[in-house]
Amino acid sequence: MRGIIHILLLVTLPLATSSQHLLDRIITIRVRRLPLAQVLDSIAHRADVEFSYNSRILPGDSPVTCSFVRVTVQKALDSLLGKHYTYIEQGRYVIILPYGTANAAEDKPPDAQAERIYTVTGVVLDSTTRRGIANASVYAKAQLQSALTDSQGYFKLRLKTRFDDQALTVSKEWYGDTDVVVHPGYDQSLTILIASVNPSLLAPATVNGVERSKFVRFFLSYRQRMQSLNLAHFFTSRQTQVSLLPWLGTHGSMSGQVTNVLSLNIIGGYGAGLNGVEMGGVFNIDKKNVRAVQLAGVMNLTGGEVHGVEAAGLLNRAVGSVKGVQLAGGGNMAMKNMSGVQVAGDFNLCRDTARGLQLSAFENRARVLKGVQIGLFNFADTSTGYSLGLVSIIKHGGVHRLTLSTSRVTGLTIEYIQGNQKLNSIFMIGYNPLPDEHNFSYGFGLGKALPFSPHWGMYGEITAQHLFTTDWKDFGSIYRARPLFTWRIARKISLFAGPSFTIYVAPSTLPASTNQVELPGAPYITAFRGGRTSAWIDGDVGISFF
Repeated sequence: MRGIIHILLLVTLPLATSSQHLLDRIITIRVRRLPLAQVLDSIAHRADVEFSYNSRILPGDSPVTCSFVRVTVQKALDSLLGKHYTYIEQGRYVIILPYGTANAAEDKPPDAQAERIYTVTGVVLDSTTRRGIANASVYAKAQLQSALTDSQGYFKLRLKTRFDDQALTVSKEWYGDTDVVVHPGYDQSLTILIASVNPSLLAPATVNGVERSKFVRFFLSYRQRMQSLNLAHFFTSRQTQVSLLPWLGTHGSMSGQVTNVLSLNIIGGYGAGLNGVEMGGVFNIDKKNVRAVQLAGVMNLTGGEVHGVEAAGLLNRAVGSVKGVQLAGGGNMAMKNMSGVQVAGDFNLCRDTARGLQLSAFENRARVLKGVQIGLFNFADTSTGYSLGLVSIIKHGGVHRLTLSTSRVTGLTIEYIQGNQKLNSIFMIGYNPLPDEHNFSYGFGLGKALPFSPHWGMYGEITAQHLFTTDWKDFGSIYRARPLFTWRIARKISLFAGPSFTIYVAPSTLPASTNQVELPGAPYITAFRGGRTSAWIDGDVGISFF
């Protein structure tokens, strides 16, 4: 019978300590021409019970005059309502139903069991002030259907009979969760009281890191943002999700509370997490952890950890750690640790410890580097790994040194050495005024220090330099390997000297037997000379600062 309610309320309020039946409690009350609804509230207050009923089955506005002196709640209700109602006790609640409907569900014919929609409406009140509570979440966990209360605390929720939901849950920040048990299949109206909780007794409910970004807030609806706060401690899982936008999908406004196995987002999607495969035409947003594979045309935004593969056309950003692979045409960001591989067309960032490989065309950054960085610019606060690039700067404990040296072909060369004790990057420029055509050079190299004692050691380096004349005429290239012995003469000053094995390659525009530079003769040892390539062994000396 539609319109008849069978409601069982379970709320997070203290239960009566007395073992006496609610309907047997004794009350005394005298009223004159008050609405029936107010009289019922007065009886409930005096008996320390709560009445729950469908407002459509009682004439709540009808004026009532009565006088009850030390009578039971049952007798008072029978006198006010007559013999056409029955009462069910549940916890501290007395459920008022039309007589004969308590077992209506069992009396339905078989065809009445087919799926249909029923509506639950009601109001959520503060148990102390009896005022309506705005923006409280009322939801059915199994159906993933939810509603937010309006400014007066009212809500409306449409549910399906094929689900086994026997309870709704009411959640609101700074209040204890409240369960409301309902009878499926009937339109019904509820008055739900929820109690505020001492904040110190609540687990902290904070806005997830990924939801702080302006991009995410732009795409999330107001309802989803409120749900995220209210339902900070409720999460569930489903096999699949399909969405057009974060607020338009199979999970509706509850999508942010659901971890999916397969998620297909035509433009973009929003979920609690991933344990499988997620594909987004433009973007994927997940509040918590992502495991397995996440693919997006533009960006993946993850509020927790990533375990697996993230690939995006522009950006991957994980608020937590990354264990696996991040691939992006633009950049990758791990806001905590990274163990695996980051490959990007622009930049890679690890806010904590990077173990593995950071490979980019432009910039790599890590707070602590325990792996390998390869890029044009590499930065780390501290490093026990390797940085390969034009500029590699280690803020604490890194190597930053300037050297001056001379050689027969390149003349005076200035080198800037940077990196850590394991590996150095070298950028160099040189000028040789001795030949008839003075030459300039610039180059790049890698080096490593091998200390023998506080004063003595060896520094090995491999470098490549390109030579030009003063009018930018191509002079060819010089490749050198130098084992240099070092002697520290002061705290930040060292002298070095050693042999240099040098290979010179002339420009391809010259005849095969022609050299553009004046090659060294005796006493230098010539390994070979002919065509465009020559090699010899000579010696270099220099001084190092810092």
